[in-house]
Amino acid sequence: MECILLTERVILQQPRRNMHKTTSAFLVFTFTLLALLARNCEAAPLLTSINRTDETSSTQLYLRFTTLPKYELTSHHRRIDLLLPGTKAADNLEQLQPDDRIVKILRRPLDKGLLLSFFFRYPPQKVVESSRREPASLMLDISLGNPFTAMHPDLSTKLKGLTLLNRDAIDYTNPIHISGYVDRWASFFNEYETPLTIPLPTTFTLPPFPLAAALRPPLPLESWLPESIRQEAAQGNWLLTGKGLQEQLEQEEDELLRDRLLLSYAEALVRAGEYREPHRLLQQISHRYADTSLAALADYLFVYLRTVHEPDFLGYYELKKAIERIGPVPRFNAYFALILAEAAMDIGRLDDAEKQLKRDDIGFAKEANTLRLMRQADLHYLRKQRIKALVSYLQLKEKGGGINRIPESLARFADLLYSFKRYEQAGQRYSRLRELLNGKDHLDLVLFRLAMSQYRATTDRRQLSQDLALVQEIYPGMQGAYRARLKQIDQDFTAKRLTPEQALRAYAEMALKANTVALREEATFKQALVHLLNGDPLAAIRQSLLMLREFQSAALKVDARALIIEQLPQVVSELVDKQHYIEALVLAQKNRQLFARGWISNNLLYDLAAAYTNLGFFDRAARTYQYLFDTSSGDQQEKIYLPLIESLYQDGQYQAIEDYADRFTFRYPQSTLLPEVFLLRLKALLKKDKLKRVRQLLDSQDRPSSAQIEKLAVQIYYDQNQWQEVIAALTTAPSLQGADSLPEREMMLAESYFQTGMMDKAEPLFLSVIDQETAPDQAQFRLAQIRLRENNRQQALKRLQQLAEEGVDPLWKKLAREEIAILQLEGSLKN
Repeated sequence: MECILLTERVILQQPRRNMHKTTSAFLVFTFTLLALLARNCEAAPLLTSINRTDETSSTQLYLRFTTLPKYELTSHHRRIDLLLPGTKAADNLEQLQPDDRIVKILRRPLDKGLLLSFFFRYPPQKVVESSRREPASLMLDISLGNPFTAMHPDLSTKLKGLTLLNRDAIDYTNPIHISGYVDRWASFFNEYETPLTIPLPTTFTLPPFPLAAALRPPLPLESWLPESIRQEAAQGNWLLTGKGLQEQLEQEEDELLRDRLLLSYAEALVRAGEYREPHRLLQQISHRYADTSLAALADYLFVYLRTVHEPDFLGYYELKKAIERIGPVPRFNAYFALILAEAAMDIGRLDDAEKQLKRDDIGFAKEANTLRLMRQADLHYLRKQRIKALVSYLQLKEKGGGINRIPESLARFADLLYSFKRYEQAGQRYSRLRELLNGKDHLDLVLFRLAMSQYRATTDRRQLSQDLALVQEIYPGMQGAYRARLKQIDQDFTAKRLTPEQALRAYAEMALKANTVALREEATFKQALVHLLNGDPLAAIRQSLLMLREFQSAALKVDARALIIEQLPQVVSELVDKQHYIEALVLAQKNRQLFARGWISNNLLYDLAAAYTNLGFFDRAARTYQYLFDTSSGDQQEKIYLPLIESLYQDGQYQAIEDYADRFTFRYPQSTLLPEVFLLRLKALLKKDKLKRVRQLLDSQDRPSSAQIEKLAVQIYYDQNQWQEVIAALTTAPSLQGADSLPEREMMLAESYFQTGMMDKAEPLFLSVIDQETAPDQAQFRLAQIRLRENNRQQALKRLQQLAEEGVDPLWKKLAREEIAILQLEGSLKN
């Protein structure tokens, strides 16, 4: 716009009196001046991008322009200023993000240019700039400062730069330092057990029998509840208690006493574990005596009944409502708080449970206080405060608490004793738990833990084998039986009663059949350990990787990773020495996260670099060569550039290729590797759909040249399905007629003929491709399609079947199978 205004001003400033006498010479002068002004406007530099790469002790900044501007570079302690006279920033210019190296970046437009300021954490030691006109770019290679150079700038200047060395330090996040089995893997079979939680239902606490004692007017129990019934209730004989109450109801005529007896009868049935009859009876009481204290107590019992017997019932919230309807009952308040705490723990509301257990507005009598202390210990256990929980249980035991009467609390206490290796005491608790659960669920787990407690207390292997066999015999298909079987395999393998091959088969069977994820995981990892102890660390690593892949939340993740980290360097080194490069690279790639975390020694990266050099690169190659690049210099760096850029290309880091390719051409303009680097740069631009930029580079007069570069133009046509252009180029370009390019040329030309309907020209080329075994899958499929167009279904089906059975490319094999299915379906429909 400024240029347009300026040109208008030039014309308008001519004297009006002379304008009608304008001579041809003046017109020539005017248009020449306009052309010069327009040319100057077009040449105004525009900053289009700023990119950055980092090395160990340096940072490179790459600035790209429409045309190369003049620039002025100055350093001010921690700040570097780059003044670009006559330059403007593009509207879409992305700002670099600051980090711990460049802490602040400012961009300030000036009247006649642009100022870029870079603020560094430490004063830079050195800045080297390089520029190039085509493509217009400027590189700043900045040697970074560090705490030492900041403290000793004079020394840094004399030595021309100082770099801090990375010293080895213990990484306590490394599984090698976390797992307790490194260097002693054989002990895993005897020491490790998959954590066991016996999922017993919560025992909910009811106030002392009978609840009807809370009814008004208060009556002595002996006035309405016979002694015989009270004795049965005291002994927990609830069915006999209910029978006695039923008989008493038949004899009682006083309506007030009958109400109490009826509620007590329903309560006895509830305490006896009945469900259907009390469910009906309590609802009848609630409806018949609505809005009375009797109905409130019946509602409470009804909610209790549903909480115990209906897993999805929201008992905690309904119990709160029921207790509020009853109102304060001094003799029952402590028990109400207890059952609310138990219901809250049952649904995981541990904070609500704690509030109930710490209530100071009610008094906890002896029995209620004992239960409160026990539930506080349970609370510690559920919060995984295992030491607090164990101390609480032990204190409760010393006070003669009733922990032996509550199954779930007893199971938690026994588990803590077992975990803290108090095996004899644990055995005693599991023995008591066996009595409480006789004939009930989860007895198989109790018997397994009892057997393990007794074994660890006595180390009697013969008795353990008998106990484990008994669990397997009585409870086949249950978790306790699978645990017993797994532990029996451990015993037999460590005692050498099983060979490694037999142990592997046994663990593999467990990994398939065990009825819990944790047990299948344990069996899978033990297969890895058998391989390791049998002298096959590669198989051990593969099995550990399988376990980590199949069990995403594996409890043994740390130990599996520790095994891999311990064995991987030596295994990869041996594979590279044996020239098994693919195996080495695949194995390293599968463990790329361990490299990223820095858990594996950097020395291994050199073995991987050798494998990448021989075979090409996977996504891990980029970081491998970047690290090697950062720790190299001079001629070594020049050789690393090409494999580094190749690995970046395979990893999809196309913008980084631009940066490294620019740097390479800046530093090594005469390198013999320049054509290969240039070709990769072109391919990276194509990946980003920057065709215009590719054409600019190809049109550059001083660009490198090679057969591959010349083929690129044809490849662009091919990728964009411009079949006529491909045919024209491949049949006329002399540089593409060499024997070395024949297979690729034939495949592209054959596909182009096929896509344009020239089957007579495509067929012989596809046949030639198949003979040379170059991409035969696609050629086979196309020939089958040609036969189909000729209605030669038999020949087409034959080629498709051959492709489906012998092909290599999964895509073409899949297409072949789909086409076969269609042909067979069409044939069956015709028949």
